[in-house]
Amino acid sequence: MKVHAVGTAPAPAATGAGPGAPRAALSGRDYLRRRAAARHAHEEEARRADEAARGIHAALTALAEETRLYPPQHGPLAGHSGRNVLNAAYLLPRESGERFTSAVAGLADLAPEDGVRVELTGPWAPYSFVGQAAAGEDAP
Repeated sequence: MKVHAVGTAPAPAATGAGPGAPRAALSGRDYLRRRAAARHAHEEEARRADEAARGIHAALTALAEETRLYPPQHGPLAGHSGRNVLNAAYLLPRESGERFTSAVAGLADLAPEDGVRVELTGPWAPYSFVGQAAAGEDAP
């Protein structure tokens, strides 16, 4: 299960006039205001995406027997656009699969409002949930 921030705020470089538009002289103060506004918009967008990911994870954790959180994947290297804000695995009983899939679909429908995209992967073998052998036990 992955959640990616999709971003809608303009990048700081994109806050000026577009290509081909006449360039008005900006004072240093105006430039700094635009940069601060763009930075604030980017930070707010990141906060909303992180908050949405926490809510999605909490809702899905309630349906799972166990969960595992993994480090975020680097979007372009993983073949996805956007910042990975949730990379998790959820252990479910086989009979709960349809209920979990429906819950993910419902969360995915709401996700764009929060600036995120939800991607359900799997089902996968439960290798993520295999623990280490207890001390003194021989591994099979």
